Amino acid sequence: DPLPAPSLSLDRSSQIYLPGEQVTLTCSAPANQWVTGYRFFLLNELQEPSTVPHPNGGAQLALIAQKGRAGSYTCAYWRQESSGEISSGNSNSISITVRDPPAAPTLTLSPPHQLYLSGESVQLTCSPPTGNEAVTRFQFSKEGKRIFPPVVPPSSSYSDVRNLKLKPGDSGSYTCRYWIHPPGREIQSLESPPVTITVTRPPAAPTLSQSPLHQLYLSEESVQLTCSLPSGDVAITKFQFSKNGERIFPPGSSYSDVMNLTLWSWDSGSYTCQYWIHLSGREIQSVESPPVSISVRARRLPPKLTVIPPHRILLRGESVNLTCSASSFSTQSGIRFFRDGQRIDSGELLKSWFHVSTSLLLSNVSESQAGAYSCDYWKIESGREIPSERTQPIFITVIGK
Repeated sequence: DPLPAPSLSLDRSSQIYLPGEQVTLTCSAPANQWVTGYRFFLLNELQEPSTVPHPNGGAQLALIAQKGRAGSYTCAYWRQESSGEISSGNSNSISITVRDPPAAPTLTLSPPHQLYLSGESVQLTCSPPTGNEAVTRFQFSKEGKRIFPPVVPPSSSYSDVRNLKLKPGDSGSYTCRYWIHPPGREIQSLESPPVTITVTRPPAAPTLSQSPLHQLYLSEESVQLTCSLPSGDVAITKFQFSKNGERIFPPGSSYSDVMNLTLWSWDSGSYTCQYWIHLSGREIQSVESPPVSISVRARRLPPKLTVIPPHRILLRGESVNLTCSASSFSTQSGIRFFRDGQRIDSGELLKSWFHVSTSLLLSNVSESQAGAYSCDYWKIESGREIPSERTQPIFITVIGK
């Protein structure tokens, strides 16, 4: 009769192996049996049961998992007696499955750039190839080191998405992998092909200047804004001016570093500028310039110009008195007279009066003094002389006697 059958066991609970992993089978004879040696047998789909080469005849068989070594294993032991060799019955069978690791996933970036700016966001998506096996978790790595804790995907998802707010230290090579869980063990996929993320700081801020430079501008005055680059040979693709954070689209080309404005009260605000360069296949926006402030106010209403005597046609040698009346709230202000648009007289007011009048006496008039007379008043505000609107002209005509 054959000897009592041994029992066959594996060094781990899973019977699924990847190519190249070690398989250790242990054949255990009953405790009261004397054993000379052990034999192991393989039955697979391609051949009849065969004896597995086992030079030392020990109780353990160590194999390197290969597709050709998958199948059902059994073992037996034998004892040498004087009458010859006596073998045991075959042990229980253990089925060994050798399978390839899951195929590599694909790692994609959105938006896909060769170069990213510090502060921008990028979305990393790890997508396994289409298959029937459920993914149990994903893993992202940078330069071979894990960067996110593993996450179990929801049952409705077949990919994992992560978002990165980028900084210069995030530059590097990124990969991902996933796991599946066939009965008995969790298996890791091959690593995805790497994707490279390169992060740089945006170009340095330009300088925005204004000409003429005033703390206060009047309606209908002009100002020129100039966006000046930091030092360095930089190829600029375009400039952009903004007011209070909103882009301004001036007439003409956006490639100009100069913007001219005719000012109105609604042009008051904080102005900035930026520029773009072309680098690594994309347009890169600079840091915004420090702001400059433009304050615009309407001109004050004109003063009142009166003439005594009231008639406007004078005979040569007669006299006329022109009076310019205005309100004053400043310790430094004045009234000016004009003939045909040219200033002919002015006076500075050294006191703060609520109402002031200044007169211009034209005595013993001649034809050379005929013309259109007007006046305005001025005050010093925000470091500059601010004129009012001019009065409507009064036309003085001088004729011979």
